[in-house]
Amino acid sequence: MAIDTAPGLGFSSLMSITEKPIRSMREQICEAVRAEVFSGEMTNDQPVREQPLAERFGVSRGSVRDALLQLSQEGVLVYSPNRGVRVSSPPSDAEFRLYAKLRK
Repeated sequence: MAIDTAPGLGFSSLMSITEKPIRSMREQICEAVRAEVFSGEMTNDQPVREQPLAERFGVSRGSVRDALLQLSQEGVLVYSPNRGVRVSSPPSDAEFRLYAKLRK
């Protein structure tokens, strides 16, 4: 039995639709927070709270916690036991250029 498809909706068309990888929620949160830090919207030593970010993105605090952990490992944020997460010192020009290069 043959399956009819509308013109332009063949396998190759579907492949072009799915070529972009789907980003996880953690990646989306990381990208948004990273952009706010590098743009200066979030200032040096500013606390970063899980609950407001969870509400903003409509996700659990666990998803936000994963993103904040990744950003801490990257040096964008600083995690201090019993004090929480805060924005690290502003990126140097070299760090900013590296970030810009990685985004391309």
